[in-house]
Amino acid sequence: MKTPKSQSPMTGLCLVIMAIIGLYIWGCDQSVPEKVKTELTTKDSSEISKADAKLELGSKLDDQGKYAEALQNYLDALSVYEKLDEENAIAKTYNLIGIIYARQGNNKLALDYFLKDVSIRNKILENNPNDSICQNDRRKTLNNIGIILEQQTEYRKAITYYSEALQIAEKYENKKSTALYCNNIGSAYRNLGDYNNSYYYFEKGIKIARQNGNKDTEARLLLGLGINLKEKQNFQKALSNLTDALKISLEIKVRNLR
Repeated sequence: MKTPKSQSPMTGLCLVIMAIIGLYIWGCDQSVPEKVKTELTTKDSSEISKADAKLELGSKLDDQGKYAEALQNYLDALSVYEKLDEENAIAKTYNLIGIIYARQGNNKLALDYFLKDVSIRNKILENNPNDSICQNDRRKTLNNIGIILEQQTEYRKAITYYSEALQIAEKYENKKSTALYCNNIGSAYRNLGDYNNSYYYFEKGIKIARQNGNKDTEARLLLGLGINLKEKQNFQKALSNLTDALKISLEIKVRNLR
């Protein structure tokens, strides 16, 4: 997109950023699955089945933005899992509880629960290091920890957790997550003012996202790279990347890019 003669590159850049921030999509299924209703009301359901149903209902309530209700369902499920010493279920629930606290802005409790999750995952992997499911669940929580730390401006610590998550994603050839974690690492480096490393990870992520057809993450990476270039006063290239990010966002109706 060419910048009009009456506008400076910086003016066009601001307009693109404002347009990106204003993107929204609407609509979600507000119903509670019949399977969940049945599990919660069947008298002969086992304790573990009821706990699993509580977990599923909590996830549905989380999607609807009913965080307090979701949290209570997660806590109810957790009490059962802990009583039965179901380590994998406990770790999964810790992560879900952490996500709720993060959504509510309680980063301290969110971080506590994420770290509890990772601690259990580490214990499980000591006995079975090739447990790919556990490794990939651990990867997701490591990324969540990185997000919290980045929000708290602990950028170097965030990069440590993001990088470990990236290593796992690359090991299991999860291209979608690899591109996403490249974006997160690039963002943290940019916040440190390390534009060279930031540029490297944004470029790496863009290449992977394009190969994988992951438009959502590609748009996020283009946005990050555009902001990076803006900070380096390279306004024309910044505007080009931000414009590309905007085009993709409009195409796929993404809610937001960060």
